This record gives sequence, structure tokens and C-alpha cells, in this order.
Amino acid sequence: MADAARTPRIAILGAGPIGLEAAVLAHRCGFDEFHADVICGTHTGLHWERRFESGRRMIKIGVLGRPENDGTPRVWYTLLSTNDSESGIDVEFVPVEYDHERLTHEMWAEKLTEEFVQTILTGRWTTCLEILPSKERRRGRC
Repeated sequence: MADAARTPRIAILGAGPIGLEAAVLAHRCGFDEFHADVICGTHTGLHWERRFESGRRMIKIGVLGRPENDGTPRVWYTLLSTNDSESGIDVEFVPVEYDHERLTHEMWAEKLTEEFVQTILTGRWTTCLEILPSKERRRGRC
């Protein structure tokens, strides 16, 4: 893991599986494969962080464009800052409020699938619930 003498090594992945299984997989092989102390992944609207006994961290950073399935239309991004602590990094999950009603009108004008529009309007996923961890799946409409 990072020490006070160096900045932590961070790998950022564009898409991939979510949930604890992904974090365990990253802990077992991904950190060494990517030469990383911290692996950040995106793709879904979910944001979370797992810390391992080794000091390594797996962070799902959220995504702009899809709500988190929490009943609000907001989306999330993650701010990473280096510091002089043992871990060498601070993580802040930041909610973003935006004109989601305007977006839904644009989606209707483009004739996008109604399921996608409803996700933006309600903040609840209407598709892809099967990829969610069971805790998150229970929050959606299944």
C-alpha cells in the first residue's frame, strides 16, 4: 500500500461487474495486475468503497447519466484527493442535481425507450436489475 513517501497508484476502469464479488476479485488479482493500490471502476450509477486489510481499496465512482436506484434523479461523481495519511487518498462521493425533467423531454423527443425515460424520472432502475447486488435489487421495481 502507499506510504507517506509516495502517492498511491490508482487504476481507473471504464466498465465492468459490480458488487462485492468484483471487489473480492480485484483484491485477489486485479490490484497486482494493474500495479495499483486503488482501483476505481464506473459503468453503473452506484457508488461505494471497499477497504481491504492490505490497505488497498476498490471504489465504484458512480456515473453521470444514470441515477443510483435510490428514488432520486440525482447522479454521482467521485472526487479523489491525495493527502499525507497512511492511505494517501481521500474519497468524496458528490451528488449532482440537474434538470432531469428537461432531459426526459429530450429523450421523448428522440423517441428513446420509455423504460430509460422512467429511470430518469423516478430515480429507480427499470432495466438491468439483474446486474445489481441483491440489496440494491430489492430497492428497485422487481
